[in-house]
Amino acid sequence: SFDSNTGTEVVLKAWHKWGPKAIDRFVGMFAFAVYDTDSGKVTLVRDRVGVKPLYYHFDGGRFAFASEVRALKAWEKDL
Repeated sequence: SFDSNTGTEVVLKAWHKWGPKAIDRFVGMFAFAVYDTDSGKVTLVRDRVGVKPLYYHFDGGRFAFASEVRALKAWEKDL
């Protein structure tokens, strides 16, 4: 059962149940990140066709990601 009508809740519950294999069950366009507090691991996921954009930047010490390049450019300006 779900508490809301959002896709976010579906993604989180699927990830909790199946882990990374949950993405094999997703259909449509999507891009999201999951942070595992136990392992400290961040997993970035996007749809197989790449319809939903997902950009990232790693400068050797920090990692950032966004659905728009301009968000990353704004982040770089704040460094």
